[in-house]
Amino acid sequence: MRHVGCLIIITVISLYVGAEPLKACADIHCDCTALPSESWQRICLIKERDLRKKCAQEGIQVLGFCSIHGPAATRLPLSLNVGSTTPNQSNAIKLLHYKFASIYWAMYKDLDFIEKQIENNQFSMASQRLSVLQINTENLFYLQKQLTALLTKSGNPNEIGKSWRNFADDTDLISRRLNLYGEKRFQDTIRTEVRTETLSILTVLLITSGDILEQVGYAYSQAGEFLLSAESWKKSADTSTKIIAIYTQLDNTEELIYHRYQASTRLHRASYNWSLGENKRKSQEALSESQGFMDNHDELKPLLHDQSLAQ
Repeated sequence: MRHVGCLIIITVISLYVGAEPLKACADIHCDCTALPSESWQRICLIKERDLRKKCAQEGIQVLGFCSIHGPAATRLPLSLNVGSTTPNQSNAIKLLHYKFASIYWAMYKDLDFIEKQIENNQFSMASQRLSVLQINTENLFYLQKQLTALLTKSGNPNEIGKSWRNFADDTDLISRRLNLYGEKRFQDTIRTEVRTETLSILTVLLITSGDILEQVGYAYSQAGEFLLSAESWKKSADTSTKIIAIYTQLDNTEELIYHRYQASTRLHRASYNWSLGENKRKSQEALSESQGFMDNHDELKPLLHDQSLAQ
C-alpha cells in the first residue's frame, strides 16, 4: 500500500488471516511519530505505552491492538477475511474506526478541559462538559454495536470478540483517567471541609466514571475476558460507594437508596463474571459485599439470581 503526503492512518484494517503473534513486548510499535498531529501522537503513545505495560505484566497473547496508529504499526486491530469482505464493507469498517478515533480524541480533550475547570472552581462549565463526555460514551457504544453487526454481515464473526476487546481497552483508558482524578478529588473532600458545589461536581464526575466502567465491564464480557470484566464492574461499584458517602454527608436519602441498589447490582455483576472466570473466592466476596448494601436481603434475592443482569 502506498501512502501519499501526510495521510493519517487511523485503525487501518489488516486484510490477511493467521498472522503470527509478536514474540516480545519491545516489538509492539504503533508508529505514533508518523501521525502529523501532536494530539493524535499523544493518544497513540498512551495506547502504545499501555500495550507494552500489559505485555510485561500479562503476556502478549492477552493484549489489545493499536487503535490509533501510523502506517508502519506492528499490532493492527482486525484481520478481515478477504474472501467474504467486500470493498464497500471494508471501507465501512475503516470509517467506523475513524469515527471511534475521533470521539476518543475529543474525549481526551474533554478530560483536559474538565480537570482545568474543576481546579479553577468553574463547576458549571465542568458539569456541562461531563454531560458531553457521557453522550460521547453512548456514541462509542452505538458505534461498537454497528461494528459488531457489520463484522457479522461481512463474514468476520471471529473478529467480533477482538473488536469488543479493542473497545474495552480504549474506553478503559478514559475511565482510568477519570477514576484517578475522581479518587484524588474524593480524598481531598474527606480531609477538608468543602462547599456543597464541590461535592455536587464530584458526584457528577464519579457517576460518569462509574457509567463508563459499566460499559468497559460489559465489553470485556462480550470479548470473553471475564476476569477483566469483573474488575471493571468492581471498580464501577467502588464509585457507587464513594457517591454513597457523599450523599450520606448531604443527607440525601432518595439518592442514597438509588446508589445503594446500584452498588449492589454492580457487585453482583462482578461476582458473576468472576464466577465465569473461575475465581470462586472473589465471586463469593463480591456477592457477600453486594448483599451488604441491601437492608432486606430477601427482597434482593430475585435480583441477585437474575443472570441476565450480570452479562
